[in-house]
Amino acid sequence: MTGFLLDLLLIAALAFCVWQGLRKGLILTVAGVLVIFISAFLAGRVADAYAQPVSEKLYPIMSWLADDAIDEASRGKGRVNEMTDRKEIAEVAQRTFESLGISGLEIDAMVDRVLAALIGAEQTVHETIGQTVLYMAAYALLCLFAFILFMVGFTLLIHFLAAVFKLPVLNLIDKVGGAAAGAFYGILILCAVGWAVRYLGIIAGPELVEDTTILKLFVNHNMLAGLLSFKPESIL
Repeated sequence: MTGFLLDLLLIAALAFCVWQGLRKGLILTVAGVLVIFISAFLAGRVADAYAQPVSEKLYPIMSWLADDAIDEASRGKGRVNEMTDRKEIAEVAQRTFESLGISGLEIDAMVDRVLAALIGAEQTVHETIGQTVLYMAAYALLCLFAFILFMVGFTLLIHFLAAVFKLPVLNLIDKVGGAAAGAFYGILILCAVGWAVRYLGIIAGPELVEDTTILKLFVNHNMLAGLLSFKPESIL
């Protein structure tokens, strides 16, 4: 898929959201926008709470996922576990994360976590980088599944309440306001896609993202990133 086609798909998704907002009206569409923010906030909190214990459980059986990437990133620099220079360790960690398709500010946060975890720790550099990779994977998956579950639950609740109360509003205001709210709803959906691409660069690689206009905009400027992206100091 080319960057142009990917941009067309995103524009089509945004247009569909505008049409849905026009069809549903202002109240349901605004409620849908609020649901995205609330779901993103709660998903981030769930991931903050459970990503670390989940990654610790997974590491003994899934550490191999990062081994080849770490070995390739440290090629020509000697044994990774014998490295003591923090700049060199940071470079190996960054190359490892990039080779696994991670992009954006998340790499900086993950490198910071590796360096912070090595202070006074008994684990090796290899183990620290590998555990950070699995933490990232656990965090992203928990965020994704929690976000979807909260979205579905709150959406069903809103439609149930709307069907029960049938609040009367002026038809024109409701439809025009719904279209505007639908556009904002679509922007939030594209923000969620842009956030996911930061972690799933192995699927939509940096070259493809750079070849787009719309997707690159939502990858680099994302209003949901603060709610969903992990912070290194909160997991140590």
